[in-house]
Amino acid sequence: MDPFEANYRAVVEKHLNEPPLYRSVGNNAVFRSLLQQPKYRAQLKNTVIGHDCLNRAIIQGNKESVKALVDLPLSEFDWISHPVASLKAMGHLHTAARLGRFDVFKILADTGNVDLGGRDPFGMTPLHHASETGSKAIVEYLLDGGIKPDVKDVKGRTPLSYAAEKGNSDVVKALLYVEGVDSDSKDLRGKSPFYYAVLSGKDETVGILKLLGSVDHSVEAKAKVDRMIYDSQRP
Repeated sequence: MDPFEANYRAVVEKHLNEPPLYRSVGNNAVFRSLLQQPKYRAQLKNTVIGHDCLNRAIIQGNKESVKALVDLPLSEFDWISHPVASLKAMGHLHTAARLGRFDVFKILADTGNVDLGGRDPFGMTPLHHASETGSKAIVEYLLDGGIKPDVKDVKGRTPLSYAAEKGNSDVVKALLYVEGVDSDSKDLRGKSPFYYAVLSGKDETVGILKLLGSVDHSVEAKAKVDRMIYDSQRP
């Protein structure tokens, strides 16, 4: 059999074996219709189908499907308690934050059923994820809601640390404008946001940290040397 045909058949077979409810995510009319049917609604309670559907809708940024699922009574679909959290699965709110799906994130947050400062298995909060991936809208939403900007994950890193490393300048500024933020916090390795910005070659962010933050400039030379070593070791 031709490799292309074999791959095509495998994809089709996988699609046909997907539960109808999951397969319909993305087609809002069909999804809502199935969701109203008792036999499909019952699948949400004791299986992972509902969580798979919600995760898929979040990835798509599908506001309608997300809202249809989270508006269900928790007795029918407990989307708060992820069934594979023990396997270090990321919760739905954290997923939305990491992907920068602001509209979806807000739907989840506005239910009042989630902890906006909750941690994933690696100690990261939604603010960590949104800061690292550059979602200014989510960062500002969380900060306006009173979420602390200096919370640290299991590595001792703050949201500012990740934003600086990635060069997400708008997020860096939003975090630095929070009164009392520690712009020179150190992680478990003793590294600061300024160090990571220099190490990653994010010159604009470096300038912002120098201008708006109170940072230890003495680490700049070390970070530049480390960057040269890192670059020389890359394939």
